[in-house]
Amino acid sequence: HYHAYVDAKVLHSENNLMFKRGDAGTVKGILNDWDMASYVEANNEIPLSTATHRTGTIPFMACDLLADDDPPPHLFRHDLESFYYILVW
Repeated sequence: HYHAYVDAKVLHSENNLMFKRGDAGTVKGILNDWDMASYVEANNEIPLSTATHRTGTIPFMACDLLADDDPPPHLFRHDLESFYYILVW
């Protein structure tokens, strides 16, 4: 997430992860499902999502984004919170 956000100016917006175990017991992970990602604009603002419904896996979503009435814009910190929940799981 960090390199996508800082280097490529892309907010992944979903924590869709896959991993593969290697022969020596190593684990390699990859972010997938980039279709809902947003480009970060030059002024570091993130455009609102074009999704017409909530996307993501609810148990791993940032609490702010679970608001029923008017969820806030998706921020980098929401990805970090979501990733934390995945690590704990």
